[in-house]
Amino acid sequence: MKICILANFSYSNTLYIKYFSYICTIKQNQGRKSNAKAYIIDPGLQNNRDNSFAGENIGWRLENVVYIELLRRCANEYLDIYYYKDTPRSKEVDFVICNQNKAVELIQVSYDIDNKKTFDREVNALLKASAALKCDHLSLIAFSPTRDIEIGGKCIHIYSAIDWLLKEGTE
Repeated sequence: MKICILANFSYSNTLYIKYFSYICTIKQNQGRKSNAKAYIIDPGLQNNRDNSFAGENIGWRLENVVYIELLRRCANEYLDIYYYKDTPRSKEVDFVICNQNKAVELIQVSYDIDNKKTFDREVNALLKASAALKCDHLSLIAFSPTRDIEIGGKCIHIYSAIDWLLKEGTE
């Protein structure tokens, strides 16, 4: 049964229905053994489910769209996309962009960062991952005005989702 399920996941990747992002680890090859996050290549497919609510979970939908755009940008520059989670209880960083096993950018995606609790959660996850992965290029994509903030001696680029999606390249 397990082999059948894994084969179906593999086929969905081959058919461009889903892609998987693996955890970014310091130990080589450990990432592929971890839990993978699945992203739907066509977010419209989610709407075809009977229990789907089009207006719900906009944050996940935004993360999915950002992942699809990262696939396009990173393929052009031969970069890899992972996610980072230090411990099972810690907040993950949605995307770690790597160039030959070195993190070059950390990206968080959140629909709404106007709530202080949400903002703090997203920023703290970026700062912890930045220290662990030794990466100082930190980005937060949200439906919020584009600006830069400095926290703990680190500059975090906050991008309006629209601005980020319209810009070219990964820089």
